[in-house]
Amino acid sequence: MADQWLSIVEYARTFAVSDMTIRRRIKTGRIKAVLKEGKYYIPVGPNGEILEEAPEPVKAAAVAMSPVPPPMPEPRHEPIMPYTNDAGLRPGASFKTLPQAISQNLLRSEHSLVDTNSLLQFCDKTVTRINSIEKHLQDSFQARIQSLEAQLKLKDATIAQLKQQAEDLQILVKLMEKR
Repeated sequence: MADQWLSIVEYARTFAVSDMTIRRRIKTGRIKAVLKEGKYYIPVGPNGEILEEAPEPVKAAAVAMSPVPPPMPEPRHEPIMPYTNDAGLRPGASFKTLPQAISQNLLRSEHSLVDTNSLLQFCDKTVTRINSIEKHLQDSFQARIQSLEAQLKLKDATIAQLKQQAEDLQILVKLMEKR
């Protein structure tokens, strides 16, 4: 008999295995467990070794074959197209050398699991969208600045007019005091 009984969570933490893996092993019969008070308890040997059942012969064949990874898909070799989309860029932006270097590196990569052309199209659309948002913000802020400048000019004119009226009134007061 086992020296120690561990719950599924304790067993998973002790042996650094997912609790779902432990549940699957209990369900398939690879690990012997006892159900007590609504919890499964798993026996552990005196030296902390795992007491697993030997897999059935049919399962052994499936397990023996499963460690072999499936063959990797053959990378698609597509012609390398230089990145030359400058549409929507603001005048000061210089994206002419960097995107081409990035695009060539991505297209040459044989270890990439993503479709590089789709990634480049996505990035191109994103940059275009960001540039259009930037242009919209510039236009709206420019309109706001012009509106505020017009208000300032109007207020400056009003202030100048009021100063002139104040000077005129001061002169009138002095004239009235002299009489």
